[in-house]
Amino acid sequence: MLKKVNEWNEANVKHLLSRTMFGYKREDVEFALSLSLDDFVDNYLLGSQPTPPPPGAWVTEMPDWDHPHENFLKYVEFAIWSYELMRTQPTSFSEKMVHFLSNHFVTEGLKIKIPQYQYIQNALFREYAFGNFKELTKKVTIDPAMLVYLDGILNNKNVPNENYAREVMELFTLGIGNYSEMDVRNAAKAFSGWELNGLTATLNNDLFDDGTKTFLGKTGNFNYSDIIDIIFEQEAAAEFICRKLYKEFIYYIPNETIVNEFANIFRNNNYELKPLFSAMFKSEHFYNEKIKAAKIKSPHNLMIGMFKQFNVENINYNYVIKMSDKLQQRLFSEPDVRGWQGQRKWISTTTLPLRNNFTESILTGVNPLEEENPLIGFKVNVLEFARTFNSSENAEQFVSDIVNFMLLYPISQNTKDRLLQVLLDGSAKEDWSTYNRGAETKLTKFFKALTNLPEYQLS
Repeated sequence: MLKKVNEWNEANVKHLLSRTMFGYKREDVEFALSLSLDDFVDNYLLGSQPTPPPPGAWVTEMPDWDHPHENFLKYVEFAIWSYELMRTQPTSFSEKMVHFLSNHFVTEGLKIKIPQYQYIQNALFREYAFGNFKELTKKVTIDPAMLVYLDGILNNKNVPNENYAREVMELFTLGIGNYSEMDVRNAAKAFSGWELNGLTATLNNDLFDDGTKTFLGKTGNFNYSDIIDIIFEQEAAAEFICRKLYKEFIYYIPNETIVNEFANIFRNNNYELKPLFSAMFKSEHFYNEKIKAAKIKSPHNLMIGMFKQFNVENINYNYVIKMSDKLQQRLFSEPDVRGWQGQRKWISTTTLPLRNNFTESILTGVNPLEEENPLIGFKVNVLEFARTFNSSENAEQFVSDIVNFMLLYPISQNTKDRLLQVLLDGSAKEDWSTYNRGAETKLTKFFKALTNLPEYQLS
């Protein structure tokens, strides 16, 4: 049986928020600590959220395949809308879960081409973020973006296409080894006949294969819904999905005993996500010290998390989009149907310096990689931010408070001392004040040194 965690303290709150949100503000930590674990997790973190206004009136316009540049501009608007939701979200797991589902049921903008289809999918993920995973899988199966991406619109009884049938089992629900090639062929028959009419998917009965199919040991005239039902009758389904959730939100090497416990909860609740997440985020295992700060931040976590930590507003999201591309996580641009693999894939000899360039640019307002137009249009107000800390005029305590707030992985006293010396820049600590001449420059150097630490890449 899963044990419930005993302690609800600042360290556990920050760990929970770092895994379930795109960073957090000090106010988020204080709010969570003002509530009990049960109240915060069930009523806030997993609470229902209002549907945000759409990114533009274009979301209900008919698809236009003839004007790719206009569609590209809509994708940019969609990305800006998504980033702003990540930044301004309340203490809710919803945006992080929408992001996860987009990377689980992958569709790529380069192939979809129609942003309306991916907005419809985004709204679907938003609706089912804490809902029934089996029902979500059914809806994804006939979702316009998925029908385009994995060639469902090409699949008919005369010309079968097996792409979705294979991926729904291999990558979305069961995993390799839990189905046969015959299962793929027969599932493809059950998925046949779907077409797109404007923004809507409809079944063309003349193109649907209504013959008898044998799938995972069952025989009948199955349609897409029947196939998904049979998939979720397999024990492997709950285990596969829980393993992926474990790797994403807990630790990149799954503990199979814990995965099996989560899978039992998932099955016993008919594949409802909310009971699973409630158990996960209250479990003693989730707060294990070896799991804390053991996840490498994704580019989105790094960027949006920094904005939240430093209270940055009025952001030039075109710059964020540009940098997300360089850091290899541009929205709607997953590398392939497997999605972003994350963890160690995020860090390389190319991307680590770029990450440091990004954090430096947010602190200075200048992109160090640009010579002609280096200004990015916004930056941290380091003086204003520093003065939100009661310790801002006490150099040693200020460094300690900042480190405690911004880093989840403990650093050595030697590293803290080096950070203090960067802040003082040759002055005596007794003489430190944010009101001294040059304090802004010193604070900028200090925060640059802090965000350049390897520990800043961990959540």
